[in-house]
Amino acid sequence: MTPAGRTSVEDVYTLTPVQLGILFEVLAEPAPGMYLDQMTCEVRGPLDEAAFSRAWQAAVDRHPTLRTGFVWNGVSKPVQIVHRRVPFAVTWLAWRGLDEAECERRFTELSEAERRRGVTLETPPLMRVVGVRMGDERYRFVWSIHHLIEDAWSISVLMKEVLAAYHARADRIAGPPPRPYRDFVAWLKRQDPRATEAFWREYLGGWHQVTPIPFGRHRPEAPSEERMYRMSLGADIPRRLATAAKRLRITEHILLQTAWALLLARETGERDIVFGTVVAGRPMELAGIDATVGPFINTLPARVRLHPGEPLAELARRLHAEQRLRHRVEHTPLGRIAPWIGHRQGTRLFETALIALSARLGATRDDAGALVFDRVRSSGRASFPLAMRTRPGNETVLEVLHDPRRIGTEDAPRVAHGLRTLLDTLPDALDGPVERLLDRSAPRASMPRPAPFARRSGPARADLRQPPVAQSGAPPGAPRPDAEGHRPRAIATPTPGEGRFGEGRT
Repeated sequence: MTPAGRTSVEDVYTLTPVQLGILFEVLAEPAPGMYLDQMTCEVRGPLDEAAFSRAWQAAVDRHPTLRTGFVWNGVSKPVQIVHRRVPFAVTWLAWRGLDEAECERRFTELSEAERRRGVTLETPPLMRVVGVRMGDERYRFVWSIHHLIEDAWSISVLMKEVLAAYHARADRIAGPPPRPYRDFVAWLKRQDPRATEAFWREYLGGWHQVTPIPFGRHRPEAPSEERMYRMSLGADIPRRLATAAKRLRITEHILLQTAWALLLARETGERDIVFGTVVAGRPMELAGIDATVGPFINTLPARVRLHPGEPLAELARRLHAEQRLRHRVEHTPLGRIAPWIGHRQGTRLFETALIALSARLGATRDDAGALVFDRVRSSGRASFPLAMRTRPGNETVLEVLHDPRRIGTEDAPRVAHGLRTLLDTLPDALDGPVERLLDRSAPRASMPRPAPFARRSGPARADLRQPPVAQSGAPPGAPRPDAEGHRPRAIATPTPGEGRFGEGRT
């Protein structure tokens, strides 16, 4: 680094295990838009473009993570370098006078082009914002940002701060500086790996068989692009689930986990269920960490052991207690768990995942009331063969994200219908035994019978007692994954406190 380059550097520190895993995957199998999260929305109102750009610059100035680049060549281990000053401006386009269909076509092309363009990991900022003037007081935006420097909680933090700076017409964001991400890196190094390992050994002790994908089948000829099926829960089911959770003194998200486990058990015949669940990963013992921008989010195994005679309410309370214990190890790199329980690095512990979003769909007015945000969308691959995502709103939405090579497009609705039926049944069945909802004569979605199970390779049901073959496609010079294995990919915002249905954790 040149002397001029050194004077522009504010800080240098190592990567977290999650960041190392992301970097390893990006370098091992580079693909357009890999790990690039993208948010799009429509804004209506009298937008001051210059002030809006200045507000984004204020956010970059405030958060070290937004001024961070990554270096892996010529160093003993990858590092992240925080620069003192990084210029940032919104790119503005004008499409006035075009009809709605043409605007929509162009906007779709723009979003795809921005995704394919990606970012340069060495050069901050690892994000871009493009604003399109569609007409008088009407705009569409594409915000692309790399997962190495953010998670969905961070997105919420940034949007609030950008809008606050915009309405104040300020060049800086008010308030004390946020806690830097390097404090989290230092906190991770202080954690006792022996205690974390002991927890996972006990939590997953005696479990050997990966829970199969419901309705899964082997379709190597199918396209690899992830597909989504969306279904509304309406307003009544979330309301009844909220009442039931309050009665049991648990979160509504626990009832969602309970229903998902019952669906997997009912359709696969397994009674010891493991699936992935997205967690916030922010240690609340670090004061102010909720205002830090950076990648904290994690995906970890959730185990549900079903005992047919156990009352359903007791099952839910047990899952609630177990989740509280898991909070202490939310920082665990997923790839380290398999070796701890006696299996090779890279072993996939689950094929399905449950993701809870807190971002709401539908038109909302910002705090100052001058701008209306509508058509808010976020995109990002889940990286699991099957993921069930819940999105709250006036009517909570179920989103089935699936790999067509593992579960067909015609089977995704069966998953959504099955979960919806269980969620509808659950509030009135809490006092009865678990076996009533495992019985195939219990209320079910009116869908065709499930297809035979099949995995992409190997036996139909993976037994973790059979050691898998470790694989690595990393090019020479790429950083090793450092036993991190599979990385979490979810656009999700687990929220602290007593979350509403589909909104995270205790």
